[in-house]
Amino acid sequence: MPRSNRSFGLLIASLCGVIFFSVETTHAEDLESLKVPVFRDRDGYGLAVTEYSLETDAELLRGESAEHSLKFSALLQPPDDEDVLCFASTMVAKYANDEDGKDMLRPKRRRNNQQKFYALLPSLQYKTGRGTPMVLCESELEEIVLKRSGSGVYELAVVATAILVKEREIEEVAPEVSRNYTDIGHGTTVRVSSSEIDDKGEMTLKLAFKHVGNRDIPVIDSVFALNDRGKRIGGGRWTNELELFGRGYDVEMEFPLKDRDVEKLEIVLATEYDIEQIEFVIEDVFQQ
Repeated sequence: MPRSNRSFGLLIASLCGVIFFSVETTHAEDLESLKVPVFRDRDGYGLAVTEYSLETDAELLRGESAEHSLKFSALLQPPDDEDVLCFASTMVAKYANDEDGKDMLRPKRRRNNQQKFYALLPSLQYKTGRGTPMVLCESELEEIVLKRSGSGVYELAVVATAILVKEREIEEVAPEVSRNYTDIGHGTTVRVSSSEIDDKGEMTLKLAFKHVGNRDIPVIDSVFALNDRGKRIGGGRWTNELELFGRGYDVEMEFPLKDRDVEKLEIVLATEYDIEQIEFVIEDVFQQ
């Protein structure tokens, strides 16, 4: 399910029953104003279901049993009093109960892949009534296999992973493209892979990070361009999906500059943080 603008739609495919829903671009004060199902945990984290797909796949000529699956996309919103940097780009299903409370979820082989994350960012698509961007993060539940049709799921519990920042530290590096890595401490090195400023004064930046060690790995929070007076003239958080706890990753950014003369790059690292598991219980959605 791509990270893009979506409009309401319905699709039914032969021999493979697929139901597909999504939301239009909407201006709202809060998730509840988006007119989609919204669920919150006890701490105030919000999950808005923006799109879901129920699929039944049957090979009739071969006489094979039908396979049933479910997946959905969502917008995640942290409470105001939590310093959330990012959410995992995928959620994990805990159980999928029918109306009698019986779990319909089929066991799935556990993956060994590292989790990937999207940064919490002001949304270009969802805004408040005052026109200010809502701060959200997109995530999805990857396809889960069920014992029967997903329309029978009355209660689905999913777990989202968030990184809550406790402490940040700042380091500076030269803005020039280089093949060499610069040590910025905390077991982290970085190099500028590419850097370009277009005619409109918008900077496109790509940084390569490497980490050593297996414990207390810092994670990238944001990057800012500084002028010769040390003032921030552009920047923010990364926009691509990152495997934050891998040995290395590439950070991609694109942002306008107030001044074309970039003297330094300021790298903000989250050096202390908590990894939180937030459970949402989604009810009475998949019967629509």
